[in-house]
Amino acid sequence: MGRSIHKLETTAHQKNIRSIGNLLKNGYEMHDTAFIDDQWHNEYIMEKILDNR
Repeated sequence: MGRSIHKLETTAHQKNIRSIGNLLKNGYEMHDTAFIDDQWHNEYIMEKILDNR
């Protein structure tokens, strides 16, 4: 799970999002990162988060 969160943080950085904390405040649940294990999933989740802002 820690690895998935690291990858999400990396993707957030690439998308110019300040921190994973901002993602969590926007309704992204920490436990949902458990299934994210490659870049495609990261991109998909990030797009989903950005669409919901």
